[in-house]
Amino acid sequence: MTDPDVPAGPLAVAIDVSPVMDLPLTGVGYHVLGLIEALLENANGFDIRLFAARSRHTPESSFPFIRGFSQKRVVSHFRRLKTILWSRVNWPPIEWFTGRVDVAHGLFHDLPASRRARRLATIHDLSFRLLPETHTRQTIARETRLVQHCIRKADLMLAVSEQCRHDVHEAYKVPMDRIFVTPGGIRLDEFEPAPERMKTLRHKFGVDAPYFIYVGTIEPRKNLTRLIAAYARVRAKRNDAPLLVLVGRRGWDSEAVFKAITNNRLQGAVLYLGYLARTDSLALLKGAEACVYPSLYEGFGLPVLEAMAARVAVVTSKAGALLEVSGGHALHVDATDVDGLTHALETVLDKQEAVKAMVAKARQRAETLTWRQSAARLAQAYRLAAGA
Repeated sequence: MTDPDVPAGPLAVAIDVSPVMDLPLTGVGYHVLGLIEALLENANGFDIRLFAARSRHTPESSFPFIRGFSQKRVVSHFRRLKTILWSRVNWPPIEWFTGRVDVAHGLFHDLPASRRARRLATIHDLSFRLLPETHTRQTIARETRLVQHCIRKADLMLAVSEQCRHDVHEAYKVPMDRIFVTPGGIRLDEFEPAPERMKTLRHKFGVDAPYFIYVGTIEPRKNLTRLIAAYARVRAKRNDAPLLVLVGRRGWDSEAVFKAITNNRLQGAVLYLGYLARTDSLALLKGAEACVYPSLYEGFGLPVLEAMAARVAVVTSKAGALLEVSGGHALHVDATDVDGLTHALETVLDKQEAVKAMVAKARQRAETLTWRQSAARLAQAYRLAAGA
């Protein structure tokens, strides 16, 4: 006999990819884009339906090109309205926009409303709970409500790392067998050398010397004021200190970082390039002496993995999932230890052979964390949720 709860034929899956409407794209948006493109490229046995809701500031025409997906659905309702209705009254069902599905998946702290589908939600990090001082009160309130709703109602929770899985379990007492890990990843073809592009960008932005690079939002959680303090010490001690290049949009409370640059008299030594297109950001990353990412907490830490794939030395913290992502093939320091961060920057310059060996192992580690492999894990989660 056929089990009526197990779908026959391809598994119909509705996926809320609304984070790709948050422009400019940052970590979560790139995570969603990379994962879904890989899933669509290897979607045998699945009927994938994508759904997105935009914010009122995002034009409908801005839905990004997703490789492998020709039909796109952008809901005219504003993003905030969808989030409120789904989390508070479980309405409207995602099937209104996608047709009948077996599984409905929200890719960022948002659980789709549904009539009958098994529902999944991906949690990227719990920084709003573990480090509330690095968020606004509005963000804390919103994320708390959304994540608690996901935990109460989801048939299966997804976490982007084992550390994130552990954090969800510890913070909300969710049984470990209800949390499935679908990690972040990279596309290896994005990290091939592009020397001409690097040269063009360095000339454009006045990067006329070797440089360290930070890629990410300028916000308190990224711990950049301590990075500036450590970098100032390196500059004070050595004439051969590289420049420090900061790439990323200005987020909440970013003023403290730029004040630290001024107070340490580092104008001209620290170059803030703002938000760059991904191709430009990766090209500059490939040319750096090291990627410096001293975050206070990460549920995954995609810039660290990207630097490893680009064969660039990584200086990062031990916080959250960063040790897990690097596999130990990075210079890890206590996030609050300015002395340790200073020493790690100097190690990049002074122990080049050891650092080169570390970089080679880091690249091997990166090759095991591709979006294709992440998509295979996601497909497994869908089958598990559907009982297929």
